[in-house]
Amino acid sequence: MRPPTTAVLFVAGLTCALVPTLALAQTRTARPSVWDGVYTSEQAGRGKPAYDAACSACHGADLKGVRDNRPLVGDRFWQDWGEDSLGTMFSVVRRTMPRNAPASLTEQSYLDIVAFVLQQNGYPYGTGELTATAINDIWIMRKEGPGPVPNFSMVWVVACLEQEPDKAWVLARTSEPVKTRNPAPSEGADLDRVKATALGADTFGLLDLPSKPAAHAGQMVEAKGLLIRGPRNKLNLTSLQLLGSACSQ
Repeated sequence: MRPPTTAVLFVAGLTCALVPTLALAQTRTARPSVWDGVYTSEQAGRGKPAYDAACSACHGADLKGVRDNRPLVGDRFWQDWGEDSLGTMFSVVRRTMPRNAPASLTEQSYLDIVAFVLQQNGYPYGTGELTATAINDIWIMRKEGPGPVPNFSMVWVVACLEQEPDKAWVLARTSEPVKTRNPAPSEGADLDRVKATALGADTFGLLDLPSKPAAHAGQMVEAKGLLIRGPRNKLNLTSLQLLGSACSQ
């Protein structure tokens, strides 16, 4: 029997704030980045007192974190937000922060705070302010340009589900990993983007595969999970769904 157009094989019991997948690897190079001067020094100046009042108790006056709250500068900032749209960061901050009063600030205040965080991470300012209209198209990347998604990021890939001679299940011909905030199977416009993604050349190992999906060998799938880079890249799965077609040779 042919598989349905979309079938969910596995969804792990993860809970996460759901944010639309705004980032596609194919479009990264066409977008402006945080290195293009996307905020003004005046905007960052407004963001500092707003940050001090709403954020510093948890993230520190120096943005390096307090107790178990994550830093907003340096390697931790890159791990959380690198190779993603600045709009993803803005959406998460606006909906969930401050922790004791989420979504309680004005949109402008959240934009100013993001501008301040960019300033503290050494990204240059420009002549125009950061706006809600433009923020989704701004990419957080290294100065030298787009690069691989950071290790231990939540990602999605398109691949062929295959079984190797030692009986291990793998994702063959895996596409370039793309960051996501949604561990569940893609739907709607996000699923359309996934289906339009070309296969790649890598092979990923699979962790936390609860069953042996022998009936689906050779099928194209969307896989989501925690990216673990190594001699062989792996995904610690949160979801796996069929995309409705067999992988061509």
